[in-house]
Amino acid sequence: MGHSLFSTLSNPNQYNFRFISRQSPELSLFEFFGADKKNLKKLKRETRSLFEDSLFHYYGGDYLRAFGGFSNVLKIHPDDSMAQYYRELCEKILDKPMVQDV
Repeated sequence: MGHSLFSTLSNPNQYNFRFISRQSPELSLFEFFGADKKNLKKLKRETRSLFEDSLFHYYGGDYLRAFGGFSNVLKIHPDDSMAQYYRELCEKILDKPMVQDV
């Protein structure tokens, strides 16, 4: 679900959701997981704050801190595909040599 539709919800906290991506300043994506299996819902609720905090660091350019956060999410919920995806992105960015201005 995109941000524009999300913002029309009168009480979004009644749903099981988490922020998963910022495509642009105008487009954010949210995952609604209310239809997931009970155990999966529980794990996503438990890790939601840590996951979203890690995304905050990722989009802020603090890839090392984001990597650590996503790694911590995966300790609790090893099958979280979004946490795996973002941790891999961080790893790729951190493994690249930094180009210095000459």
